[in-house]
Amino acid sequence: MQGDLADFDDYLSAECGLAANTRSAYARDLARFAARVAPRGAFSRATADDVADFLRAEAARGLCPASRSRALAAVRMLYRFLAAERRAKDIAAAAEGPRGEKRLPRTLSSQALAAVLDGELGLRDAALLEFLYATGARVSEAVNLKEGDVDFDLGVARLLGKGSKERLVPLGEAAAARLRAWLPERKAPYVFPGKGGARPMRRETAWRIVERAARTNGQSGVHPHTLRHSFATHLLEGGANLRAVQEMLGHASVATTQVYTHVDSSRMVKMHKAFHPRA
Repeated sequence: MQGDLADFDDYLSAECGLAANTRSAYARDLARFAARVAPRGAFSRATADDVADFLRAEAARGLCPASRSRALAAVRMLYRFLAAERRAKDIAAAAEGPRGEKRLPRTLSSQALAAVLDGELGLRDAALLEFLYATGARVSEAVNLKEGDVDFDLGVARLLGKGSKERLVPLGEAAAARLRAWLPERKAPYVFPGKGGARPMRRETAWRIVERAARTNGQSGVHPHTLRHSFATHLLEGGANLRAVQEMLGHASVATTQVYTHVDSSRMVKMHKAFHPRA
């Protein structure tokens, strides 16, 4: 079974081009599935009922619908791969995923974010938070940023996103100023280096930095993705074009970006009252 999983991971990397973070998440999901069907002795001896039992066990663990859907996607891809290799029948194709309700992403108001960004922060932490909010970068994109990826003359940064896709994002004056103050303080290729400087900061470290900085300045439960959500929401509230926001976020489909059009319901109600003849 471990050999199948190793071959599958190679397939995801070489042929599917999946990012390391996605492959790591799939590996964790499949490790739990493999442990559950281990008594069968091989993936080829597992059944559709085993897949259903696994999904029920994942729900019993308290995993949210999104995490259970990802786990099912991992199992489905594994069995498609095994079937293509003629190592097993595809027993997961008909498995039903969870029907969870979509949750709107949490955002902070511009005033609340200003209180955090203008609070007592060290040079590194201020640069990281300002960069995340200014660019809408994913935390993995931010920690892998190198000094050569920042162009102060053009006012942009180059991000390496999901599927190794590059995109340019505007920096803005505030983030540029924070980065200019921080960059001379570190001697490493990465803008936000980890211990020793040879490798980038760990994502978990970046999460702790953001959470601690927000909590110190009066906001709890804030993480890097909160800044990404706030970035998108504030741009759209200000009248930014949805397609432009999609490109800055690095979304493959505009449908993913459209979730942010539902966040600011108060603005929608005001527009309706202002322009509808019977509002």
